[in-house]
Amino acid sequence: MSDPALPSRTDALVHAAKVQAHRARRGVWDRLLAPPTPWDRAARPAGWRPLATSRSALRAAEDPSERALEAGKIHNLRLAARAFDGVYVPPGGELSFWAQLGRPTARRGFAVGRELRQGCLIPSVGGGLCQLSNALFDAAQQAGLPITERHAHSQIVPGSLAVQGRDATVFWNYVDLRFRAPRGLWVHCQLTDDSLEVRLHAPPGPGQANARGALRVLRGGAGRPAPNSCATCGQGSCFRNPAAVAQRLEGAPTAWVVDGVQPELDAVLRDTRGPDDAVLLPVDGRRLGWARYGWSTAGARVLTAPHLAARRALQARRLAAQGAERQQHQLADTAALAEALGRQIPVGCSHAVVSLSLLPHLHAQGWLGGRTVDVLVDRAPLHTLQGALDAAARRWPDSPTLADFRAPAALVEAERAGLARARLIYTAHPGLAALWPGRAVSLRWAPGARTARRRVGGDPVVLFPASTLGRHGAWALREAMAGRPATLLRCGPVLEAAEFWGARAVAGRFPDALAQADVVVWPGHVPGPPRRLLDALASGVPVITTPAAGLAGWPGVTEVPAGDVAALARALDDRLPAAAQAGGLALVGRSV
Repeated sequence: MSDPALPSRTDALVHAAKVQAHRARRGVWDRLLAPPTPWDRAARPAGWRPLATSRSALRAAEDPSERALEAGKIHNLRLAARAFDGVYVPPGGELSFWAQLGRPTARRGFAVGRELRQGCLIPSVGGGLCQLSNALFDAAQQAGLPITERHAHSQIVPGSLAVQGRDATVFWNYVDLRFRAPRGLWVHCQLTDDSLEVRLHAPPGPGQANARGALRVLRGGAGRPAPNSCATCGQGSCFRNPAAVAQRLEGAPTAWVVDGVQPELDAVLRDTRGPDDAVLLPVDGRRLGWARYGWSTAGARVLTAPHLAARRALQARRLAAQGAERQQHQLADTAALAEALGRQIPVGCSHAVVSLSLLPHLHAQGWLGGRTVDVLVDRAPLHTLQGALDAAARRWPDSPTLADFRAPAALVEAERAGLARARLIYTAHPGLAALWPGRAVSLRWAPGARTARRRVGGDPVVLFPASTLGRHGAWALREAMAGRPATLLRCGPVLEAAEFWGARAVAGRFPDALAQADVVVWPGHVPGPPRRLLDALASGVPVITTPAAGLAGWPGVTEVPAGDVAALARALDDRLPAAAQAGGLALVGRSV
C-alpha cells in the first residue's frame, strides 16, 4: 500500500481539474474585463535613474538530481529575462508577469525545473520562474510602486526571498504578479555568471508612496514548513519521485560556440574539450569538407545551424565585396546564427567558450546568462578595430572604405560587456593579449605553409597579399612605392578605386605569387590573423608589416608603425635587392 501522507495520482488529477477551472475563469476575466498589456522593449530613456535593485543567487544545489533541476531553472530564467530586459512601461501602465512572458511551454524552449506544487518541489516544465517574480516584486516594493496583484508562496523555500516575506509566486495564468508604474518604468533584467539581477529605472523625481493598490489576492506562507524536494526526499513510493531522481547532472559540461576556424584556436578546443562537452557551430566543416568551419569535432556532440551557414554564404556572393550594406547583412546573419546556436546550448552547460564574432550577439540575446564564459579571439574587439579605422580615415580621408561602416553602438557595448565578464581570453596575437592582462592565454601562431621559390632575376617583386582596401594599408603602400622600379603583385580585388594602383600593377594569386616575391608587405591597420605572412616566413620570404600582424620579434619580420609612409619606404629600401636601389622606383608590370 502507498503511504497515505504522499500525494497520489488521484490527488494530482483533482488538483489539475481545479487548475483548469481557475485558468478558464482567469482567462475570461483577462479577456473581457481587465486585459493586461505586454509592453515593448526600448532603449533606456536618457536621464532615468535606478529606483531599486534585487539580486539573488542562481545556484545552491549539490546533489546531482537537484543540480539538474537547478540547471533547468536557470535556463528558464534565461528565457524569461529576455522577455523583461529593456521593457518600457509608460506612465500609468501596469506590468503583468504573464502578459509579458506568455505561457512557459516546452515548445517555446522552456526546460524542466523545480515547481512548488501540493507541498512539494516537483519537476515541471517552466519550473523556477518564481525566482524572477520574487525579484520583480522585491524591486517594485523597494521602489514603492503600487502592487495590484501579488500571491505569497504557500511554503517557504530556504534561501529564497520568501524567508524575508518579499516573494511573489506565479502560476500560469491565474496566479500573477502585477504592479503599476505611475511615472513610467524601464526594466533591466539579466543573469550574470551566478546571480539574477532585476533593476527598475524611472524618471527623476520624488519617490513613490509604498502602496499596494487594489490587491486581487494575497496569500501568506509565514510559519509553513519548508517543502520537500522530489529529487532528494527519498520517497521512492511517490509516483513523482522516479522522474525527479532521473534528472541528474553529473560533472560540468562546456558548450563550445564557435564560428570560422583558426588553427591556433582549434588547438584549444582539441586539447581541452571534455567528453561531455557540446560543440555548436554553423556546420560540421570537418565532416562535410567545408574548410571555413573545419573545427576538431571528432567524437563530440555537434549541434549546427546549416541553413544559416548556407544563407550567409549566399549573401556573401550576392552583395558587393565591400561597403556598409555588406557589413550590415553580415552582422544580421551573425546575429541570426548566434540566436540559433544559443537556443541549442544544452541546459546543463554552465560554462561556454565562445568565438569573439558571436560573443556580442550571444551576450545581448541573453544566452550566456547564468554561465561562466571564455572567449576565443581571432580579431580585434570592435571598439579597438573601429578606433584603428578612425585614425586611418583621418590620415586618408579620400578612402571610400576606411569610414564606410561602423557597428551599432549597442553591439559595441555588448561586446565590451561580454569581454569584461570573460574568465579567460585565448589569442595568438600578442597585441590583443596585452588588452587583457591577467586573463589572456597567449597562444603561438601555427606554422605557415612553405611555397617553393621560383625567382629567376629581373626587377624586384613586392607582394601585397590582400585585397586592395584601406584597412590593409593599401594607401600607405601606394605612397611608399611611388617612383620605385619594382613589380607590385597584388592579391585580391581592388576595392578602393578602379585605377588605384595604376595600369602597371599586376594581379597575382596566392600562393603562386609568393613564389615570385622578394618581399611581402602588409602595412595593415586592423589586428587579425597573419596567415599569408606566416606562409611567406615559412617560405623564406621577408615580411614588412605593422603591429597589427602580431609578428613582432619574428625572424625575417620588419615592423613599421601603421600609417607611417616614410618608415615603410625605408623598410622597402632595406629589404629590396640592391639592383632596385638605383634610379628611383616605379610600379612595373610583370606577368606571373
